[in-house]
Amino acid sequence: MWDILWMFRLCALGARGEVVTFKATIKDPSTRGQIYLRAKYSPGDCGEPVITIMLPEED
Repeated sequence: MWDILWMFRLCALGARGEVVTFKATIKDPSTRGQIYLRAKYSPGDCGEPVITIMLPEED
């Protein structure tokens, strides 16, 4: 989880807009390799900032 959040942070620092696509490396033997993830910024129910990290095909 730390690696995913760190890669998201690095990509988000230079991003413009509400959606960021980034690549993460998975070390789990069943899902080895790199995957692409998408993060979306949006306001929560009370206006607080919310970040949702998901697979590219999810919404």
